[in-house]
Amino acid sequence: MQLRLPSTSLSFIARSSARLVCAWLATGAIAVVPALAHAETNEVRAAQQYGLSYLALMIMEDSKLIEKQASAAGLGEIKVTWAKLGGPGAMNDALLSGSLDFGTGGVPSLITLWAKTHGTANEVKGVGALNSMPVNLVTSNPKVKSIRDFTDQDKIA
Repeated sequence: MQLRLPSTSLSFIARSSARLVCAWLATGAIAVVPALAHAETNEVRAAQQYGLSYLALMIMEDSKLIEKQASAAGLGEIKVTWAKLGGPGAMNDALLSGSLDFGTGGVPSLITLWAKTHGTANEVKGVGALNSMPVNLVTSNPKVKSIRDFTDQDKIA
């Protein structure tokens, strides 16, 4: 992926998000960490899903921020392999099979994965937040301005 953005076009939030996520990765945690990933290695296998909420990871990948942070921390040269997976099911399967060291996903898939692996040799742990995005209420009813405006007569899909 070629991501060529001048530094002035990156907003403060995007740069801060990238730094925050990079800091989490550099310390060995992002969103989901399988217990098997504790062995020392010179390769990190990370994955992300599709979407704008993964922009910070795209910037990290393009800028090779993990490699730079590992080198600055005295960890030597490491190889980072990135994968793009289509959803939480594929992410969970890759983590459980040992194909990934770090994955990203939402709280529901993390809870499911944690519940299924808690207390096992392949235990999965969740750490930190990847981003925060607003949730907007969209309705065709002009009388509804907030969720409190819904009544028993309204239909919600």
